[in-house]
Amino acid sequence: METLIEILKYILPALLVVITANFIIKSLVKRELDLKKLELRSGLNKDLIPLRLQAFERMSLFLERIQFNNLIPRVRKPGMTNNDLHHLLNSSIRQEWEHNLSQQIYISNKTWEQLQMAKDATLQLVNKLAAALPDDAPAEQLIKAIFDFILQSEQILPAQQALNILKAEVREIF
Repeated sequence: METLIEILKYILPALLVVITANFIIKSLVKRELDLKKLELRSGLNKDLIPLRLQAFERMSLFLERIQFNNLIPRVRKPGMTNNDLHHLLNSSIRQEWEHNLSQQIYISNKTWEQLQMAKDATLQLVNKLAAALPDDAPAEQLIKAIFDFILQSEQILPAQQALNILKAEVREIF
């Protein structure tokens, strides 16, 4: 029994030292890993922020390019029919969208959904107004219908709404 007590006198303090050392070492290693993660994140942010800003810039340019006052003069040619203009407007909007699809990885899901809705709403408006006119009607009739709709609408156009949301997300970053 006395031998057991002698052994415990040496083992218990040693065990206590080992447990304490283990706890301290784990704490230090965890702290060091957290610091490394923080350094890595800050380094990534230095690279990621310019990429995100570029994505916001490209998507704001997309929204500006699909607004009718910018889009129509760009695609309109003399002698076009309603059908011709209708197809060129749709094609131009879709091409602009496809050109910028990769930007979605830098933009929040909520904002990206708003961008998609703006594109879809713009296409729907073009399709609706073009369908109300004969295919062979002069393109000027479709242009007039589009701008009449805009002037009579009391709502903010979808592209402008999406642009406002895009700007708000950029302000959250800074």
